[in-house]
Amino acid sequence: MMRNYMEDEKKFQFINVALNVLFYVEVIGCIMFPILWCTFDFSFKFTQANIIMTILFFIAFINCIIITNEIIKMNKTLIEKNPFVMNNVKSMRNIALNIFIIGLYIFIKDRLKFGHQYFFVFHSDQYGPYCDMDFLIFIIIGIFMIILAEMFNQCIKIKQDHDLTI
Repeated sequence: MMRNYMEDEKKFQFINVALNVLFYVEVIGCIMFPILWCTFDFSFKFTQANIIMTILFFIAFINCIIITNEIIKMNKTLIEKNPFVMNNVKSMRNIALNIFIIGLYIFIKDRLKFGHQYFFVFHSDQYGPYCDMDFLIFIIIGIFMIILAEMFNQCIKIKQDHDLTI
């Protein structure tokens, strides 16, 4: 039993280090990308659509940073062996919201790139059928996170009831 506990501890510590590295890479990337982009991309045209897409891109990028930060907070509760707390439910709901925002960004990006007739792009070529529904994947994952948060919420309530009966 003790060996299993130590393996879990090491696993969560490794995940914590990886998440922290990812978080700082995302933050540095969010700061450096516009600097490098303005310095080296001479083909960028300041049109209304490009400016809107740039703003939406950075909003989506910031949403990724927020998601990573929420996962770091949730992982800390695993390290502390106290995962059944309402803060994890709040984190899951926050992750779901940010995933929806990224899905909305992809939806708008596809509209601007492919036009208003684009909803689901169905193609068929020499390789067979092809379907592009990237935004829908994010919507489904967001819904899954909401369901997971509510399941977690119910587990916390059941745990609290059991704690009171003991």
